[in-house]
Parts: sequence; C-alpha cells; structure tokens
Amino acid sequence: LDQLISLQGAIRAREETYYIKTRSGKPIARTHMWHHSFGSYNREHSRDPITDEQIKLLKATIRKQKASAFIKVRRANMIDMLTDTGARRTEIALLTVEDVKAALAMDEPMLRLTTLKREDKAERMIPILLSTLVKLNRYIESERRQLMRKVYKDGKDHRFFFVSSTTGRPLSSESISNEIRELRKAAGIECQICPHMFRHAFITKLFIRFVTRHKLNNADEFRQALLDTSTFLAEVISWTGHIDPISLERYIHLAFRDMTSYSETLTSVHIVMAMDKYFIEEEELEAQLEEGMPIAEYRLAKKALRELSKKDMAIAKRRESSLS
Repeated sequence: LDQLISLQGAIRAREETYYIKTRSGKPIARTHMWHHSFGSYNREHSRDPITDEQIKLLKATIRKQKASAFIKVRRANMIDMLTDTGARRTEIALLTVEDVKAALAMDEPMLRLTTLKREDKAERMIPILLSTLVKLNRYIESERRQLMRKVYKDGKDHRFFFVSSTTGRPLSSESISNEIRELRKAAGIECQICPHMFRHAFITKLFIRFVTRHKLNNADEFRQALLDTSTFLAEVISWTGHIDPISLERYIHLAFRDMTSYSETLTSVHIVMAMDKYFIEEEELEAQLEEGMPIAEYRLAKKALRELSKKDMAIAKRRESSLS
C-alpha cells in the first residue's frame, strides 16, 4: 500500500496534520490523506443532506407563490441544477447560456462546470440528463430572453444563465443562497436549508449507486476501492470536482446509512439517475394537475416527458456500456 500511495507512489498523496479544539480549549492533532484533486483542506460545518420531501416542498412552493413567471421558472431551474448536478452555488452562478447550448448539442450531453476549491480553477464536464437540459433551454429561449431585452442596460449580453429579475445582471452566489432561504421560509420548513445541502444529497446518492454497481459490502471495501483503482477515484472526482478527505469519510458513512432504503437490483449509475429523474418529474406533473393544470396541457407535458425519458435511458445505457 505504501508503494501505491505516497509522495512517489502511483497515487501521489501525502499525510497532513490539522488541529481541533476540545470544549476546554485543548488542541488535538488529527491527520488526513491529501491529494491535489481534493483541493485545499477546509473543514465545513456538518449538515445533513436535503431530503426528497423537502425538495418537493420547495418545488410546490415555487408553483404556488405569487411571483412573476420569470422568477418561478428561474427558481425551478435553480432547484434542478442544485439537485441534478451536485454543483456548488458559485459553480451554478458561473453557468452560461453557451454551457447549456453546448451540452444540448451533444449525443451524450455533458455540462461544463467551473470547479472551485482547486488552485488551478479547473473545469469539469459532468453527465446531465436531456430532460433537465430541455427545461434549461426553454428558460433561455423564453423567460431569460424576454427579460434581458426588457431590463438589461449594460450593453452586450453577458451570457450568464441565472440573472436578476430587475437588472438582468448575473446572480451572485449569495443571491442563490438567499433564494433558497426565502423558499424554505415560504414552504414552512423549520430546519436550515442551504445550497450545499443539495450537494450533500447528490454525492450521497452517487456513492450509493457506486456501492451498488461495484457490489461493495461495507465502508472499508469502499475506501479500499478508492485506493486500489485510480479509475474509480477519477470517476468520483469527475462528478464532484473534488472531495476533501473529511467529507469523503462522511459521504461514505451516509451512503451506507441510507443503503437499506435503496434498490440493490440496478447497478447502472446513469440508468438509476435517469429513472429517478423521470419519476420525480412525473410526480411533479401530477401535483400540477391537482393544482389546476388543464388536462390537455398535462397530457402534452406527460407525452413530452416520456419521450425525453426514453432518450435519457438510451443515453444512460450507452454511457454505462462504455464503462464496462
């Protein structure tokens, strides 16, 4: 193992020391393994992942709120981006129209994200569902285009995806946090919810899918798989950008904690994601029908959803076959 993981090994990593304080103020030394893909070590406050039920409440609140069509669509896309990509709030704030258009033009869509917490400010390409991209593009061609023509006064379009409803300027990462905070309050959710909790949920589910695919039985086998194959580690990093060692341990723990409620029959990460997305979108359509959506509109939306789902499943099967 020392030959595999060391400063001169196949995986060039080193052991670093950090300090925590007890309640009495006494410092205690802790160590962790560091790899350049993990980024700088920065311990974050521990938060549980957002739950599926909380996400449903947020989406229902968006539909029921008395807000402009632009704000409703922008907020819905914000929730989808946080849920479907696991990106950080600033990475989402940096999303551009061209990123969405480029992904939409691909046979197997990949969305460009700016990877933060890396010294080189790298980019990464992540798989994204066609059904998500179609909704993002609809906002670009409709609500965003109309608003920019009406309110933006600073010259040429800056082309950032998320924009202010009053000025057309790019939304800041803090604005994204404020949007989630306002939705939480309006939804009547008492516990804290922030954008990073969507990332926790995304990575936890991703790890569950990896565990299922590779038939890993416990947390130790997961850790060993990360160490034994650089391909496995690279796949984790390609989705997440980087994970610091402390967070890595937490996600492994959360994944195995939640395994009991997860299907063990499907081993394809991409196929499971496509299926989960279809069921979420279908349930949301049914909720809109109950809230008064015309039946004819519902039927058209349901048909379009099924067609997109078929394409997402075909893409997922191609992605998975390329890994086997």
